[in-house]
Amino acid sequence: MESMSSAARKAFFTQHPAPLVPTYSIAAYSTQSNTSQILPPTWSYLSAFGKAEDSQMLAAQAVHPSSSYLGLLKRDHWAIAIPFDASPVINHNDFPRPQLFEAILRFITSDLPRSPAPGA
Repeated sequence: MESMSSAARKAFFTQHPAPLVPTYSIAAYSTQSNTSQILPPTWSYLSAFGKAEDSQMLAAQAVHPSSSYLGLLKRDHWAIAIPFDASPVINHNDFPRPQLFEAILRFITSDLPRSPAPGA
């Protein structure tokens, strides 16, 4: 858990200011009403630190400082990241993950510089 603290994150970015590869960030935020029933304790805790949070982290902390920012998704962290089956406590998990993944891949492949031709 210590490695996930804000202080550890800031220290890492100070020691490693530029990623070795192109880096992209996408963040999430949710409201209490569109956060799955299992996550309100963490959502409530984080809401004391910022309004744009997804029950697991503040949206601003989800963005690498040297990355290309892809956007902010309106859903809780688990709905975007984990394809849980619907249940009484995981009740807002209907996020279009395959479409998001395809959109991210299409953006990145068009954004990355083209490799030089052999012998160029």
